[in-house]
Amino acid sequence: MNKFQKIFGITLTTALTCLFPSVTKGTPGPAPKIYINNCYSPPREPQGLIICGFNVYSTNYQYRIYCPNRTVRNITNGSWGQARTAFVEDNYQFVGRGIMTQVVNQVCR
Repeated sequence: MNKFQKIFGITLTTALTCLFPSVTKGTPGPAPKIYINNCYSPPREPQGLIICGFNVYSTNYQYRIYCPNRTVRNITNGSWGQARTAFVEDNYQFVGRGIMTQVVNQVCR
């Protein structure tokens, strides 16, 4: 038993987890503000497909969002990224912050 445990009766790790749960458990803090703009359904495309731009972290993104199965494809720089579910794209592009899932939930109402 170290000095900290003798004084406080708990380990340092337990104390830090109680004080800073989002840091010590590796979970992200609250999501940043997302500004959705320029959403439209292109003609001659499948029903449920929406092209949507949004801004987060002062960066603009553009995605093809297919609402029926919640699949997204990054088209930000004019090249098409891989088609993924919104959840998988969150983990790939936005480090698990839930940003893409929030965008899809708002766009596909």
